Amino acid sequence: MADNRYIFGWPDRADTATFSGGNWQLPLSNAQSPFLSQVARSADTSLASTQFVVNFGQPRFIDTMAIVKHNFSLQALVRWQLFTDAGLTSQMWDSQWQQAWPSIFNTYDLEWEDDNWWFGQVLPQQMPSIPPLSVCLAPAPEPALCALVSINDVNNAATYLQFGKICMCKGYRTQLNMDYGATLTINDPSIIDTAQDGTELPERRSKYREWAFKLGSMSLTEGNLLMSMLLDRGVTNGFLFIEDPTDAPGMLLRSAYVRFKELAALEKAKLNQLGYTHKIKELV
Repeated sequence: MADNRYIFGWPDRADTATFSGGNWQLPLSNAQSPFLSQVARSADTSLASTQFVVNFGQPRFIDTMAIVKHNFSLQALVRWQLFTDAGLTSQMWDSQWQQAWPSIFNTYDLEWEDDNWWFGQVLPQQMPSIPPLSVCLAPAPEPALCALVSINDVNNAATYLQFGKICMCKGYRTQLNMDYGATLTINDPSIIDTAQDGTELPERRSKYREWAFKLGSMSLTEGNLLMSMLLDRGVTNGFLFIEDPTDAPGMLLRSAYVRFKELAALEKAKLNQLGYTHKIKELV
């Protein structure tokens, strides 16, 4: 049976790793910044310039990887390789080349005449409204010392590739999924002023998503893990969130780099069971 439990991408081992390789006009270390607008940017789009190594310093279990807020084209491909050694000679796992922009539509939901019928990706005119997030999930956690990340987007019209965050972690999956009643809200903080003649003058701002859900049957062990995450992240530090890893078409729309919007009370729900109401907000 497919495992559709929520994934919290924490702790993020890329935050404390050493990045090397490639050719960058804005440094790779920017991808470790808490600010997604502080991007890493390649000098050009060649394969040699956009390939880099992530060294964790010691073996770390990795099964959840993502590139956040990128400028990749619809033709871009991404490859993740995990190794047990710094020389990259002992490979543990290889994702092979995967689409950076995954399919979000099933073919049977589209018309034959639609431009995206073959691959189900977003259309070029939709790209500005879809959060650019490339996610890769390994079938099992692997104890890797290093990772090699390769990006193939040589014909990108921008003439460079950039991204705001690299996430690499052993995804924390909840023991049980959320209670019924969970919500996902799209918020638009744009401001609309009205002129004297009634004309509306919008000041457009970036939309963002918010999730609210309760985990009402956590074990004491999972409660301790959650407490550790809350103490580490607080309301200022981000993490990767994947709502349903089995929903391939919906993963792009229901995953995001987020932060806790607030810290709530940990409830003693039942004997040896804890409850916690999550409110998380997308970082843009």
